[in-house]
Amino acid sequence: MSSSSSKDVMRGEWLRLLRNGLQIDDWGGQLDESTAEYRKLIRLMNTHSNEVKLTAAERTIVESAKEAIHQRVVNIEDFSGEAGLSLQEFRQILPCVQSVFTANQIPFPLNLSRFGFSVSAGEVKKVSKEKRSKSFGRIPSGHRSVSFVVNSIGLKDAQTYINPEIVVSVVSPEGKIIEAKTTPKSNRNEHQFIQFDYEIALTYTVEDLVSQNLSVFFEFKHYKVRYLTITD
Repeated sequence: MSSSSSKDVMRGEWLRLLRNGLQIDDWGGQLDESTAEYRKLIRLMNTHSNEVKLTAAERTIVESAKEAIHQRVVNIEDFSGEAGLSLQEFRQILPCVQSVFTANQIPFPLNLSRFGFSVSAGEVKKVSKEKRSKSFGRIPSGHRSVSFVVNSIGLKDAQTYINPEIVVSVVSPEGKIIEAKTTPKSNRNEHQFIQFDYEIALTYTVEDLVSQNLSVFFEFKHYKVRYLTITD
């Protein structure tokens, strides 16, 4: 199958899921069903975009669409309705997705910079508005702060995970978690890697960790549809 034919098939599958999600979204009250369609679409776009060569303009649309879909899910799951993209905003991406891979490709219609997202020449430059967890707090004189930059995690089926995140925990010698900080949930995959690009700053210093014999653990967690829960 030619690259052009493959892209036509891809676009058709994306549009089917997007229209299904929008239809369920329009009905309201079926939050799990609409978010399931949207998440399925993100996974499919991740898989497809790694299977064919995309131009910079095509990748810009694909990456922007994925972020918009993610922000729609955020809005649906936010009870205040203030986070993410409203349905009215989100439905604007449909004509753009319909046009991708065609001679009459429409530029992506939404400005997603308020979510800390930007893409240039097909490359995502910034993913999260908050690139760092809360500040270290007051560091005692003579103590050294501790932070970890969580860039990515490599998994052979990276594109299949829903709402993946990394939890960094400080644990006492008795096994009690005394501090835990979490990266934002990621919707970015590059080949076999889930990207986070987030810095975790601990309130415990190097001297605290050593003197109190504390341990630091990293846990990969994600949502499992089968169990309707977050698990590691």
